[in-house]
Amino acid sequence: YNSSVDKEADIVGFYHSFDYLTTNNFLISGGVRHDKHSIAGGQSTYTIGTAYNGFRISTSTGYKSPTLYELYGADNFGYTGNSNLKAETSISKEIGYNKIGSNYSFDIALYSIDIEDMITYSNSTYINDSTGTSTMRGADIDFDYRIGNLFFENNIALTSAQDSSNNWLKRRPHTVISSSVTYSQDSFYLTPSVLYYGEHKDTHSSNYSTITVDKQITSNLEAGYNVTNDSSVVLSINNIFDNDYERPHGYNQDGRNLSLAYKLKF
Repeated sequence: YNSSVDKEADIVGFYHSFDYLTTNNFLISGGVRHDKHSIAGGQSTYTIGTAYNGFRISTSTGYKSPTLYELYGADNFGYTGNSNLKAETSISKEIGYNKIGSNYSFDIALYSIDIEDMITYSNSTYINDSTGTSTMRGADIDFDYRIGNLFFENNIALTSAQDSSNNWLKRRPHTVISSSVTYSQDSFYLTPSVLYYGEHKDTHSSNYSTITVDKQITSNLEAGYNVTNDSSVVLSINNIFDNDYERPHGYNQDGRNLSLAYKLKF
């Protein structure tokens, strides 16, 4: 297999952002931006939001220009780029709440994203999906807390992502959960962690068909010693149970492996 693209482009962007905090801690923030892409044309976007007493709400627009390969690439399997591609555009809305206590923190965000002209692969090239709106809806939840020498970190990401024909968008699992607990004593710490990566759609690396990839659970263990406040020695055991998986399909991920590192903050 070989592929090529012989093209260049440049982008010039201008932006302005602002934050305004009233005397009663009511925050208003926002910004505007304009990008000039030498091939994909100009795109203007904005963001506006407000926050008060832990609650927040915002809306913003965005865009994604087609890559040079999507526009002008080629390969020896018959792929040819589409020079008529338009940029994807989107509008995002989010509402959230966070709370920080003496030994815990909690944050939840609910979001909605609508995408127009999504760039998708079809018939040996890329096209804009002009049949309707692709949507992504979801929630992110973070909950951290401390009990004595133990510090727990937990995150849950829930996603529903569909194209305009209500097909499940690829490489976007409905559920991703990460959890870890750190035991610390003086300068030493020990952190076991686990990652649940849910069932999702993907493209088969050989025949390019759409496949369903089963859920995957991987576990890691990290042990560290803080030499100073800004440096530490860390030993990591990754993929403890030596799971065999690909992400994305066709790209084998490491089996069980060890790493020894010296970390320095500066």
